[in-house]
Amino acid sequence: MITQKNPPISLDPTPTGLDPGELFPCPWEARVSPDAEKARRHTLGWLTRFGIITGERQRGYVDAMRLDLYAARVAPYLRGAELELFCNWIVFTTQLDDHLSTDQPSTIAPLVHDLVAVLDHDDPHCLPAAPGPFLRAWADLWKRCQHIPQPWRRQLADLWAQWAEAYLTEARLRAGRLWPSIDRQRQLVRITSAALPFPRLSDHLAGLHVPDRLLNSHHVTGMRMLVPDHTMAVNDVYSADREAAEGDHLNAVFITEHEWGCSREEAVRAVADRARETLQHYQHLESSLFLAAQALDATSAEQDQLTDMARHLRHWFSGNLAWHQHDTHRYATGIQQLATPHAL
Repeated sequence: MITQKNPPISLDPTPTGLDPGELFPCPWEARVSPDAEKARRHTLGWLTRFGIITGERQRGYVDAMRLDLYAARVAPYLRGAELELFCNWIVFTTQLDDHLSTDQPSTIAPLVHDLVAVLDHDDPHCLPAAPGPFLRAWADLWKRCQHIPQPWRRQLADLWAQWAEAYLTEARLRAGRLWPSIDRQRQLVRITSAALPFPRLSDHLAGLHVPDRLLNSHHVTGMRMLVPDHTMAVNDVYSADREAAEGDHLNAVFITEHEWGCSREEAVRAVADRARETLQHYQHLESSLFLAAQALDATSAEQDQLTDMARHLRHWFSGNLAWHQHDTHRYATGIQQLATPHAL
């Protein structure tokens, strides 16, 4: 949906020629849920039923991204209906991301307002008259999460609200042709990546509800924040060639190139270096998680919960990387985004 009606920031569209697969080592083997194919079929049908997919051409475009494999890789422990719901969320928010990524804040502000209203009221029936397909699908997803107990559902709602509202910030940056700093962009993509609500959602769907005093501790918060730092570094490197061709400058590679005054290749390597440092930091925090749990007076059962949480977070590092390397066409140059459904 990025329109760039004003002259876009000039980006060199020349590919770097670097192989991203050589830039991101990962110590953990990627796994895939055995129910991935079933979730794939269910999600395509669900998107069609809600009008997100409106024809065979669009169905093929969405399916070729293989976001079902993304869901099945980052949460390989989910099965059946839980994986289907998680896959619905993953594929839906990716389609919504395409339509919220714009340089015209006023065009998306009403939809963002309505999305957040569903969460703030905690009511999937809180819809305006004649809601569009995205809003109806969003309400359906939230309704199907009503079994998640409080306070975790409220916390999840807050994360999703922050995710939706952050697109207005990105739109204003594009509209003003503004360059955020590397650190500011990192903070922003921690939100727009959805890599904060999604691990929480997958844990809840697996029946894992870590108590607040542990989940919100400095140690565990640090571990969770490293997930979007790594996943989006991978994403930005893999998507750089396509986004350069589209003129979308809100990518860590281009921001590093601009801020450091370096070459595109040097910027790519710098982003990959930060991803490796992030992974090493995560490994350090995970190795000391038991001591942190003891300091927080965690019971034996709570320590087991933290162990499961850390195991689940590992899948985000390995699964996200494997999907970018092997599964998707989403960031290939020459792939044209399809039109937005008429009613948002």
